[in-house]
Amino acid sequence: MFKIAVLDNYTKKKADIKQLCDRQIEFSFFDKRSILEQLSISDGVIMFYKNDVEKTKIYEQIVTIRNISQIPIWVMAEEMSSSERLIFLKLGVLVIVKEFAFDEELSLSLSNALNLLSNQKAANKRLKAEKTKKITKNMTIDEQNFSFCLDDGRTIYLTRLEYRLFVELAKEPNQTVLYADLIERIWSETVQKDTIYRLANLVFHVRQKLRKEQINPEIIKTIRSRGYMLYE
Repeated sequence: MFKIAVLDNYTKKKADIKQLCDRQIEFSFFDKRSILEQLSISDGVIMFYKNDVEKTKIYEQIVTIRNISQIPIWVMAEEMSSSERLIFLKLGVLVIVKEFAFDEELSLSLSNALNLLSNQKAANKRLKAEKTKKITKNMTIDEQNFSFCLDDGRTIYLTRLEYRLFVELAKEPNQTVLYADLIERIWSETVQKDTIYRLANLVFHVRQKLRKEQINPEIIKTIRSRGYMLYE
């Protein structure tokens, strides 16, 4: 169900507007003072003006909305010049319709735009799911934020290199990942005395962050003279 906020100076009967679109859209009417409150619970906004005074106020409201949201906006008027249409477009209005074309044009525009919005949200949700992967029984990594999350809601944020270390260990849980393999994957270098030190320092800082969140730092085990293991 989509929710559309309608500026309540619209001159038609409120019952009429609800009959113009399919049942997937729920309309709510608001005054200009509550417009910002409506944004958080709406998928789109419809505005109407009858004269230049109302038009100027609509301009201001659109600018206010665009400063905090990219929500779709529709503007309606009985008369609208090409220059006025251009101003609205520059202000970020998605679709502009005239009142006499309300029934068909706005109905189709609402349906098309909201279906597109729904598809984008679904795609973003799938993308986020792909970037957030379960790595242990109670731990999930978040590629987008360079972090891992515990099932109890705690989040540990890592640096880019710390995150790469964690990911490489997570690819083979409960198995030793050799020093040479980790160094090559993280820095694309061969094993040297200084690279072993850098790797150990990286592990140290990750363990410090785990300890700070009262997580057993030994989930990253040191396998002497061989490498490290992420222990579930």
